[in-house]
Amino acid sequence: MDADGEDSPADVSRLLNEYARRDGKVAVFAARAKRAERLLFRTLYRLYQVLHRLLVGQSVRVGNFSVLPSSFLDTLAVSSDLWNHYAATVFRARLPVAILPVDRAQRLGGRSRMSLADLALHGLSAMSVYSDIIGVRMLFASAALIVLALAGFTGALVAGSRMGRLSPGRPPARPLSW
Repeated sequence: MDADGEDSPADVSRLLNEYARRDGKVAVFAARAKRAERLLFRTLYRLYQVLHRLLVGQSVRVGNFSVLPSSFLDTLAVSSDLWNHYAATVFRARLPVAILPVDRAQRLGGRSRMSLADLALHGLSAMSVYSDIIGVRMLFASAALIVLALAGFTGALVAGSRMGRLSPGRPPARPLSW
């Protein structure tokens, strides 16, 4: 739970009830059902969610507000990504997770002091937990773009030769004059 007030203490009992309902065998994360930030932040955050989904293959729906079974600590303690991003590490470890929708509350101390760069770095930290998956997806995307470029180049050569402009021994066609 963050200390800025956006994670409401009133929701702690809801998380604990869901945790107990599932016999303490799953991590229960609070999902961001409603955000209280300004339009620019929400817009940029939505773009980040789309990028995250494309690169990682998973949606971003949670933050750190959660209840975690102590039995998961052995798995998380040996994860090299835990220092970087807690929630992403739990999901990457494929530990059982339940998600409980909660509304974000207003900050207690005014506006966040995190800059846009800080927020971008935080988002990249979450994605870096999946760097191997992102690398493979980028490799496949690059290969697909190379194949498309070669196909386009080959198509242009074939089309040009059919129009007689690239045939060996023929002079280039004269441009039309008006």
